[in-house]
Amino acid sequence: LLFVLYFIFAILNLDAFIQYFTGKNLTGYEISGGIRLGGLFGDELILGSYLSRFIPVVFGLLIYVYSDKLDKYALIGFLLFFFTEIVIFLSGERAAFFFTNLAALFLIISLKKFNLIRLSIVCLSFSAIIILSSFNDTSKKRIIDKTVDQIGLNDEKKYIFSKHHSKIYNSAWIIFEENNFMGIGPKNLRKYCDQKNSSELDCYSHPHNHYLQILVEGGLIAFLIYCYAFIFLIYQILKHIFLKFFKKQYLFNDIQLCFMSCLLILFWPLIPNGNLFNNWINCIFFYQIGLFLWSFQDYKKDD
Repeated sequence: LLFVLYFIFAILNLDAFIQYFTGKNLTGYEISGGIRLGGLFGDELILGSYLSRFIPVVFGLLIYVYSDKLDKYALIGFLLFFFTEIVIFLSGERAAFFFTNLAALFLIISLKKFNLIRLSIVCLSFSAIIILSSFNDTSKKRIIDKTVDQIGLNDEKKYIFSKHHSKIYNSAWIIFEENNFMGIGPKNLRKYCDQKNSSELDCYSHPHNHYLQILVEGGLIAFLIYCYAFIFLIYQILKHIFLKFFKKQYLFNDIQLCFMSCLLILFWPLIPNGNLFNNWINCIFFYQIGLFLWSFQDYKKDD
């Protein structure tokens, strides 16, 4: 599985760099709008999101396979992380870039043996990103400058991520107030808006945030269950970090922490998200939960 993911990462990175430097990828797709890399995903701009969600998986499998002895194949993995983090930045996907750094920060703080390696990779990739941005600041403008502008940090009026997102979130809240117990049903937001035909509502296929989507489409009970999962995850993370720094004990091993960082990405509330019920997101979601559960059943135990 590790070598399969190595191969996937290598192909996606190579194709993305070709698209970035030549304007077209191996299959002829051009850079979307001149600023966003789609790579082999074509017009579906999920390259950064896909890679950001699988980086912790690869890191966990790498530790599982090479925890006793780091050889040349492990070094290949670290090299792939370096290029992958650059590609995620160049893809122009702001949420993906945030998730990559969120997972990296968590692992740097919580890992027992491999935190310095993860820190080194992050420092090297950031250095490369700064150098690339000095020659072509397109990705930097989208990820940093555009974000500051959309939130309204330089203006009197502030927005939740952007004016566009604020309208969507407000519409989702209005719909929730009308259907607060059972919700409107999964993937029914656009249909509901078409039936209401209200000027107050600015709706798309989903509310662009997992928690709002659960609230609107699943209702209050589903929302509380989803929140409980996140709160329980955060509690376990804080407990592990407390034990590590104050008692020199470890609640989870490094492999489990890598897969736990996948769940941290999946459940993180304060960021725009894709459709929670989208097929490819669900494939990753349940696959990573499976790996997380497996890590408690069959792993190379630390002392």
